[in-house]
Parts: sequence; structure tokens; C-alpha cells
Amino acid sequence: MKPYQRQFIEFALNKQVLKFGEFTLKS
Repeated sequence: MKPYQRQFIEFALNKQVLKFGEFTLKS
């Protein structure tokens, strides 16, 4: 796995976690 691929995956996971956190807070 290339470094930039790992960075992208971590970035995507962080965005997903933020969205999930917002969703749980709203409901």
C-alpha cells in the first residue's frame, strides 16, 4: 500500500466517523 493511499483511507475514515458522530448527536 502506498503512503498516499493510506492517507486517503485515513481521511475517508475520519470523515465517516464525523458524519456518524453528527448523526448520533442529532437523533
